[in-house]
Amino acid sequence: MSTFRPDQVDHLVLAVQRLARCPKAIVYQVILQEAAKLTLARGGSLFTFERNGLVLRQSLDQDHVPEMIPLPLRPGSAFESAVSGREPLLVADVQRHNNITSSGWAGYNDGSLIILPIMDENQNISAIISLHNKAEPPFVQADLDAARILAAFAFEVIRAQDSALLLHQQKTFQRSLFEANPTALLVLDAQFTMVDANPRFFDVLGYRENQILNHPIWQILHEPDIEGLKNSLNQKQKNIGELSLTIRANNEDISNINTQVVKLSIREQMYFLVTLIL
Repeated sequence: MSTFRPDQVDHLVLAVQRLARCPKAIVYQVILQEAAKLTLARGGSLFTFERNGLVLRQSLDQDHVPEMIPLPLRPGSAFESAVSGREPLLVADVQRHNNITSSGWAGYNDGSLIILPIMDENQNISAIISLHNKAEPPFVQADLDAARILAAFAFEVIRAQDSALLLHQQKTFQRSLFEANPTALLVLDAQFTMVDANPRFFDVLGYRENQILNHPIWQILHEPDIEGLKNSLNQKQKNIGELSLTIRANNEDISNINTQVVKLSIREQMYFLVTLIL
């Protein structure tokens, strides 16, 4: 069991806290910075795995690291060893390591290094960190263990951020479809309040948003239709079907309009999608 430096646990706690509130735009920068602080590394880089190779996302070494390292990786390199073994790599002195060859870069102060894949539970590698030039070399097992903890948390942060981005993109796409739909659409909540409508709905009936949204649907219905609509919307089936409603436009014209009503469940809340068939 490795023994952490007296301040290493505190650094790890602070690193995890910083990562937890880190925006996606700088997440790789923060991961590398915190890994370096944690291990006292003065040099290092972070790459992500892409289709054609390792793509540089962040580096502590100016004008040294290539923008991309093509696949397959060079046999005998530190990256190739860590990737093929799906394991972090701790090297006390690369010159004395039988299976690892140095890149030959003159900026290394010593032969000690850490290579740290960021992996999911199935050992699929999404990114890889290299750390070198420790302030007081060499890197030791405690440095690797602390960095592994950070890498595991970093993966979960990246995964959560990617999921949130995908969800946002899906919502944006769905919203675009809703607003661009040539059919007039109206959304009601479980209390029959009008909570959303697309531009076509406003065009057809001539209302402004503030006249419709957050108002009960009863205010635009002919009174004899109200009780029938309540009964229909309280049915249990998902597809309520076609309803004929007498709807009052903003100019007070009253039109008998066929509608198609579907019951929706969104985040365990009930809504109704009303499509005007014109």
